[in-house]
Amino acid sequence: MKSGSQVFLFLSKPNIVGIKYLLQYAFLTVLIVVRFGIQYGFGQSKAKDSDGNDLQLDMSERKEMSIFMDACKERSLGNKEEAAKKFYEVLSINGKNATARFELAKLLEEKAMNTEALTLIEQAIDIDPKNTFFLDFKADLLGKLGKLKEAIKTYEKIIKIQPANLEVLYKIGDSWLVTGEYEKAVENYNRVEAIIGVDEQMSLQKEKIWLQLNKLDKAEEEIKKLIVAYPAEVRYYNILAELYRANNLPDKAFEVYTQVEKISPDEAFLNMQLADYYRIKGDKEKSFSYLKRAFSNKNLDIDTKMKVLISYYTLTETNSKLKEHAYELLAILADVHSNDAKAFAVYGDFLYRDERYKEAKFQYSKCLELDKRRYPVWSQYLLILSQLNDNDSLVIAATEAIELFPVEAFSYLLKGVGLIQKKKYSMAVETLKEGKMVAIERPILGQFWTSLGDAYNELKDHVKSDSCYVEALKLDPSNANVLNNYSYYLSVRKKDLEKAKEMSKKSNDLEPNNSSYQDTYGWILFQLEDYSNAKTWIEKAISNGGEQNGTLLEHLGDVEYKLGNTSKAIELWQKALKAGGTTEFIEKKIKEGKYID
Repeated sequence: MKSGSQVFLFLSKPNIVGIKYLLQYAFLTVLIVVRFGIQYGFGQSKAKDSDGNDLQLDMSERKEMSIFMDACKERSLGNKEEAAKKFYEVLSINGKNATARFELAKLLEEKAMNTEALTLIEQAIDIDPKNTFFLDFKADLLGKLGKLKEAIKTYEKIIKIQPANLEVLYKIGDSWLVTGEYEKAVENYNRVEAIIGVDEQMSLQKEKIWLQLNKLDKAEEEIKKLIVAYPAEVRYYNILAELYRANNLPDKAFEVYTQVEKISPDEAFLNMQLADYYRIKGDKEKSFSYLKRAFSNKNLDIDTKMKVLISYYTLTETNSKLKEHAYELLAILADVHSNDAKAFAVYGDFLYRDERYKEAKFQYSKCLELDKRRYPVWSQYLLILSQLNDNDSLVIAATEAIELFPVEAFSYLLKGVGLIQKKKYSMAVETLKEGKMVAIERPILGQFWTSLGDAYNELKDHVKSDSCYVEALKLDPSNANVLNNYSYYLSVRKKDLEKAKEMSKKSNDLEPNNSSYQDTYGWILFQLEDYSNAKTWIEKAISNGGEQNGTLLEHLGDVEYKLGNTSKAIELWQKALKAGGTTEFIEKKIKEGKYID
């Protein structure tokens, strides 16, 4: 049997001991004054007893009272040592002053001298055995000393005097819990219930106890009592249903849910629970119909719905039917919670995963309209804009992200990339240099150096461009992209071709099926006048997805020309012109029928 949590809630009411003892001071003062006479020693009218007789304090009593009051005053001022001296002085006058012993016991207890305090309070109780303040203090001391059963006996003495003392009854119940005698704790809580009626805190405590004792029927009774006492409180039905579910009784839980559906059909968690019930039963369609109803309920919080969608995220990677359901739920979520950014963020996450970038862009933009404070959403949004080559939007959005999050390097990087794509190379350099100052982690720092290298290359500042690529390779010597770009730009400039060849070969070893890298290697071989091997590598690049790539087709045409195949070269140059992405010399090559460098 599943018992759920075994942590018991101790039901003692808030500690009001300090207030109680302050009131006690006033109470004790009144007792003393009434006992000895209010106007003693002032030559005025004497206090009277119930028969109208004068009450006259003798000198000893006057002194005792005066010192006692001084002791109370010193204690209230925090002068505990002085207070203790005066209480002992009271006892030297009157050894049967129980209250002075009580006050001394409290002072000792404050100094953690609990055994000595217990001796004093027991002496006070011998003098005044029905004083509930004394008894309560003694019981508390016994508890601190680990003598819980003796403490319980003392608390019970108070109950004999004050049967409805709830605070003490709670203490008794808590003490039985600590001793591990749970059924006695329940018996005691039943005494409380007899006084205050059915109480949620009490019933839930008893439910936990019965579950700990593996008595499901008893636990069930406690929750049912709450339902009978408060039939309109849906929460108690849910607790009962969860009790059944935790103990593998789904059909009994379902019976409770049907009751809830009659009482409160719009109950926030009802449809979620019914969806789960039918899921366990294997009725997927009915389960999903209740899940949709739950998602349509505005009273069900969005975080609960998000948890469901998170569970769908992994499952829908391979299950098309569940993916269809997920998108249906996402649409409902966005409609019902149209003012909550989280609804659009999770929608965007699903779309991005499924490479539906334009739709994801829309959802993330909606999310940012509602809440611009979440940088992870910004970074995902910027990445999508970059992947869509929407460079105008990328630069605008990245600029706003930088203003909001000036220490997030990723925004600077993507803005720089966007500016490079827009051919605004000088602006790109400034942005990338600024972002590099806040970049901390090696991978992103390497990307900054790479992008700076690309920007400087376009500005024809080859010294700076080369130095940036060198810095990037220092951070990551196996960065295939940097190796390829750097080697390609060297080959275009016909500089350090052996170094370029070595780097390009390494990039191909790292990523052997990358057509761009294969073309770079072939082009370097072309510049080294190794035309036969150059043709082999460029043909690899074309067959590996470059059939419509104008740059690759033009390169192969150049190679064919150098190999003496002029007609084949012209044919390839014509195809390259149609594909686009060629050099400025392509038309002249076709017209003149020769290679032009």
